[in-house]
Amino acid sequence: MAISKTKKIVIIVLVLVFLGLAGWGSYSYFSPKNSPNFDVDSILIKSNIKIGGSYETDVRVTNLKDSENKVNMFLSDVQGLTEPITQELVLSAYETKAIKVSFVNLSVSEGIYVGVLEVSSGDEKKTLPIILEIESDKVLFDNSVSLFPSGVVQPGERVNAEIKVNDLTFLGSAVVEFEYFVRDFYGGKIFSEKETVPVDKDTSFTKSFEIPKGAKQQDYVFGAIVRYNNSTGTSSSFFSVEKKPLFAGAFDNMYFFVLLIFAALVLVLLLFVFYSVFSRDKLLDELKNQYRNELRRQVDYIHEKEHTVEVKLKTPEEKKVSKKIFAKVKKERVKAIKKLHVERVKKYKQMKKAKKPVDTMKSQIEKWKNEGYNTSVLQGETKIPDVGDIRRQINMWKKKGYDTSVLKN
Repeated sequence: MAISKTKKIVIIVLVLVFLGLAGWGSYSYFSPKNSPNFDVDSILIKSNIKIGGSYETDVRVTNLKDSENKVNMFLSDVQGLTEPITQELVLSAYETKAIKVSFVNLSVSEGIYVGVLEVSSGDEKKTLPIILEIESDKVLFDNSVSLFPSGVVQPGERVNAEIKVNDLTFLGSAVVEFEYFVRDFYGGKIFSEKETVPVDKDTSFTKSFEIPKGAKQQDYVFGAIVRYNNSTGTSSSFFSVEKKPLFAGAFDNMYFFVLLIFAALVLVLLLFVFYSVFSRDKLLDELKNQYRNELRRQVDYIHEKEHTVEVKLKTPEEKKVSKKIFAKVKKERVKAIKKLHVERVKKYKQMKKAKKPVDTMKSQIEKWKNEGYNTSVLQGETKIPDVGDIRRQINMWKKKGYDTSVLKN
């Protein structure tokens, strides 16, 4: 039986995909990895300093070669805090030397200052980000920042910054001014905003921002500065923007490599079969993707917070109550996000039924994407609990006469 032209094309495509994956996988798996010729004992220089104070630290550089090695050091001006410094180190075989990094008499405006220490040898270079947080002599309101996701973020990804405000002198209710920014360590800024925030004792809230799709793949810092009268408190969090390589780490295991090739062949075949069968509403798909991404972010965020709380709890009783409360929080938050998603889908279908222009509907989808899913209104029983909340809940049950002994097993 003769093979049709379409089937021949499919077979050729499958063979090409197979050969391409096989060649790429073999190269990735068997190609030798270059060994570094020097090492640095730090990955980040960061300090919180009172205005007028000083900071000094040592960065140790080790020659990993069995011969002499010239290592160059460049210290940027850290936004004007120091003059740029260039220095050359000559290290004998396997020798370690310390580079002294110092900032003295920092009588500048309170804020967050960034720069870099670059250490290089030949074509190899290591960059150490520098973050100096300079606060007022007396801080009335301080803050701390946690990013979700943390560590490595992809271009185009939305990041949630959890900000906790601490009333250090028990002033009570107040309105403070917040300044936020995301910048790299070479002077570039991709996000900045100012707002006033009402606080009452210790307060926490979430600030959301998106990494532009065109953002450079490098290190960044999210900074939060809180001001009240003559008080300035600072906090920051360091992260990197990187595109995850396709099949990252897949070729560390040859069996996984073989399985990957087989899966790729099956996937290509399925794509060919289903491509002509299904036509999708791309805008509705985008709306669904926004919903699924937000669900995943919220669930990951809640699980991470639950783990953070659980490791601080001491008794089985506290841990069982923690699991119960966090399960309820997750359920309520998922319900709230789903409700908002249903409302958006309903509005989109109404626009489509009314035959609104495609550009108008695209604009609405993009607007929803930028807005995200605001969960800051979820308070009370759906608020993320801390260790104190767990223990207060147990004490409240005991005062009401509930039998909590069943939680101790």
